[in-house]
Amino acid sequence: AHVVNNIGFCGVRTVVFHLLRDLSRRDYDLHVFCVIKQPEEYSDVQRQHIEAFEALGVTVHLADPAKKTIFVMEDICRSIRELGIDIVHTHSHKPNIFGRLAAVLGGNVKVIAHYHSEYKDKWRKGGSLLLDKLLGERTDRLIAVSESVRRAAAKKIGLARERIEVIPNGVDFAHFSAAHDAAEARRALSVPVGHRALGLVGRIVPPKAQEDFLAAAPKIRETFPATTFLIIGQADEPKHVARLRALTEELGLGAHVRFTGFQPDMPQVFSALDILVMPSHREGHPTALLEGMASGTPVIASDITSIAEIAVDGESALIVPVRSPQAIASAAVALLADPDRAQTLGAAGRARAREFSWTRASDRIDAIYQELMAPAFSRDA
Repeated sequence: AHVVNNIGFCGVRTVVFHLLRDLSRRDYDLHVFCVIKQPEEYSDVQRQHIEAFEALGVTVHLADPAKKTIFVMEDICRSIRELGIDIVHTHSHKPNIFGRLAAVLGGNVKVIAHYHSEYKDKWRKGGSLLLDKLLGERTDRLIAVSESVRRAAAKKIGLARERIEVIPNGVDFAHFSAAHDAAEARRALSVPVGHRALGLVGRIVPPKAQEDFLAAAPKIRETFPATTFLIIGQADEPKHVARLRALTEELGLGAHVRFTGFQPDMPQVFSALDILVMPSHREGHPTALLEGMASGTPVIASDITSIAEIAVDGESALIVPVRSPQAIASAAVALLADPDRAQTLGAAGRARAREFSWTRASDRIDAIYQELMAPAFSRDA
């Protein structure tokens, strides 16, 4: 059983889906439990995601919207017993707490906690760091999506780094590297004919640094006035979105910025972009970066350790200082002024993305499951 926040838009849902896509071909009865409800306005998208999981043979258990998380945990605990779950594999901050508590209370099950990011702000709230430390002693395996996440988790929780295994995320290379009609993709995103398009992909939350992207835009437009800036992703925090829209008007960018919301066809979106900008202040192992690189889109990204584990400055991306709109603008102008360099960068990024495989990740997860279950059962028995 995998425990997640919800079947929503975040990268964790993508990771779990691709891991289960491969694991579903093996001898597992797979379940996904959600600990929080999905906002009502995204119910149609949630249904599409549920159907995608169900097509793999995965049973999805949604959180009861009338219940607080602590009582949802009780439901998960009951289901663990009733379904005879052998392994509980939790993902991200809240599921790593409540999912593991349910597993510990649910009986004789093996427990895996999967860390997808550095939860610096979340560990400060509600005693969750203490719970994480206590649950670490009751957890059979711990996984981090990158070396930077492993270092952060080991330091905060007080565990030896060797106890946490790094399993990087993958990318569906064939899906994202396929050719698309760029002109049609731009029309779908309301990019005017003749405009260049720069995009930031990710949930609209402060760590993704949409403010830095917007702050770079006026400087870029000084050299390339016919440029459209796309902010692509789910709006998780309405107040934050309102601040971004206000900043857009304050910078005189109203006619040049598009808040596209969730986009179901991301390969098409990437084909519309001249440059993917990822100015994040914090990432775990960003799936959007891998997807953009697999698409051959030139990338400008911030100088944080998790991105450095994927992209090499000047080779597969242009790496710029964190919180530096000026550096973003300079890098963007340089790429827009030199299409050959942009194309070379995009090709190198695509070659680098090919090295990240969901099959390799799921093979390692499968091996961990087999190790935990032996000698209880063997697929070859």
